Amino acid sequence: MKYSVAFDLDGTLVDLSVDIESARAEIATMFGELGYYEPMWPILDAINRAAASVAKRDEEIYPFIIRARGILDRTEVQAAERATVRPGAVEAIEALRRLGIPMGIATNNSRACIVPALAVLGYTTSDFAVTTRDEVRRPKPAPDSLIRVASKIATAEENMWYVGDSPVDISAAVAANPQVAPNLRAIAVPGPRSSLQQLRAAGPCIFFDTVADAVAHIIES
Repeated sequence: MKYSVAFDLDGTLVDLSVDIESARAEIATMFGELGYYEPMWPILDAINRAAASVAKRDEEIYPFIIRARGILDRTEVQAAERATVRPGAVEAIEALRRLGIPMGIATNNSRACIVPALAVLGYTTSDFAVTTRDEVRRPKPAPDSLIRVASKIATAEENMWYVGDSPVDISAAVAANPQVAPNLRAIAVPGPRSSLQQLRAAGPCIFFDTVADAVAHIIES
């Protein structure tokens, strides 16, 4: 049976080690100067709330969001330029490339950091159908990014696999399954910021130690 494979990015293919607290503090300062002092957590939702709070008119909301996200984007690009490759990531990608399997990336990271992050792996955006938080209304755990990637690499008659390292990845796959393919399956490869208990709680999935092990299972299935 034909199939396709999509991956999360940070924690799955690469480790970005984003200095999220510095970005959070800078964004908090930006909105604090405008009279908003609520915690920037979770950061994407907090940006939206803060922008709606400080805007005097509806048309001001989006520019505030863009300005705040620009701070986050800059931090992610800096992290992507010094990213490290996750164990088995290149081996997994090459195995799929040799077989001509369509591949995608569905990530909550920014579009701005994709090119430098993929360069660390030795690839470009031409090797994957990529959807970032910038192309969807709702980031993971909502299914939007997976649905968008699936529209580019899968059909309703095919199996699709999604390999991720965090609970939001598994939850997104569970939510997307009825809308993507009859057999959208999630594989969890625990990363530096997740635990087996958290991943199990997010929904049904298969566990492997590395991305290479996960892809070997996909190919053999």
